[in-house]
Amino acid sequence: MSLIFTTRRNLIFINELRRNPKIIYAKSVYLSDTETNQVVPGGRWVREKHGFMSVPLFARPGAVIAVGGTDGRPDYDYADGALLHVFELADGAMTQVRVPDMNGTDAIVCTVRRSGGTIAVSAAPGFGTAGLLLRNVVSVGTVDGATAFPHALGTLVRPNAGTQECTITVERSDA
Repeated sequence: MSLIFTTRRNLIFINELRRNPKIIYAKSVYLSDTETNQVVPGGRWVREKHGFMSVPLFARPGAVIAVGGTDGRPDYDYADGALLHVFELADGAMTQVRVPDMNGTDAIVCTVRRSGGTIAVSAAPGFGTAGLLLRNVVSVGTVDGATAFPHALGTLVRPNAGTQECTITVERSDA
């Protein structure tokens, strides 16, 4: 899995290592492990043992993280097959994520908004082959401009070909 780092504010890095590098301090209300969906309560020290290749990446509620569709090389069309992971978007929240092309210009500019139980997503110039993964959302109602599928980490949303907008009504969320 390749991560596309678009904005620092959308990611939580392990930012406070004290004397013991196995202990981190989770500042936020809670953090979601991007690989396992495990939610870690914030405001406390967390002790876990990890190897070099297993250090977790945590996401804040409201973060949208673009994950690339290619694992084999660092230089590829990042927008091709990208999956935008949406973490616990609060009512009234709006987040924008930019997915660059190989030249560094914006291939996709995606805006995600939530109003009540409705999540509206727009992408310029369009979604192409990109999709959305609504993390910890286990059930959706109506979906316009896309198709939703159950996924181990939430709900996978695949926008229809050629569309620039889709709307998802969320029925239930685990977190």
